[in-house]
Amino acid sequence: MPITRGSTLAACCWLAALATAGAADDSSSALGYFESHGTRLPITDSYAFPGTSSLGEEGVVVVAVSNAGFVQSELDQYWDRRYVLDNFFEDDETGVVYFELDPDGRYRGLSYYFGPGDGCGYCSGGVESSVKRVGDRFVGTLRQSDSGDGRSFEITIDVPVSSSDYGAPQGEGGGAPGTTYLAYNAALDGSEAAALRELVSAERRATWAEAESEGQAERFLAYLREGHPQTIRVVQAYVRGERALVLYEGENAYSKIRGEALLVLEDGVWRFEEETIQTVLH
Repeated sequence: MPITRGSTLAACCWLAALATAGAADDSSSALGYFESHGTRLPITDSYAFPGTSSLGEEGVVVVAVSNAGFVQSELDQYWDRRYVLDNFFEDDETGVVYFELDPDGRYRGLSYYFGPGDGCGYCSGGVESSVKRVGDRFVGTLRQSDSGDGRSFEITIDVPVSSSDYGAPQGEGGGAPGTTYLAYNAALDGSEAAALRELVSAERRATWAEAESEGQAERFLAYLREGHPQTIRVVQAYVRGERALVLYEGENAYSKIRGEALLVLEDGVWRFEEETIQTVLH
């Protein structure tokens, strides 16, 4: 039975690099299955990263497992990795199950959503785990033979825990990357198309040119503008080599938002590459 969950946001073309058809990186592995209410997900890869518990703000390590391969180097760039996985990785054919563990590997709980009536916001009981931390890796097996509500699984993982070091902090305002992002956000109003083109990366300009050749330029620009803040404050930025992560918050016409943008350094100039925008619910 196929996974029926669709992404809540349409993933743009450049976010396709987050997943591959099979295991994406030989440094991580997972093998087994996860079954819930007749939906059987063959598990082929895993990705582990520092996060917060689904039940609060306590720090945990989140191990995501899926029937698709994770591209660790791409996912590691993002601040809110679970949000990216939920909105740009999962789709009708790709499912993800999240296991939460202590930093030493002790099992705490799991969560997943395959469709209406088929998921769990946080379940903790009845799971056998042999997972241990070995250096910077989690190694072992997670197993549940019968949860009593239609869920069973057996998954063996061997996965490195990704770093939470994003590079050198630039302070409030975000330094040069933050300044570039604010200029990009302002140029999205459409009054200066030439200025906007200069503020995006070479890869984005190529995407824009392709959209123009197909008569889709306005649709491409509308995608860039969707949900963008009318008021904005750059909270922080991090720089590692020729890449930067900019964190910001603000408001659009409908709600408060927070976002993160990836920038690249090209010919000594910071340029926008991609971003995610979230509605702030509280």
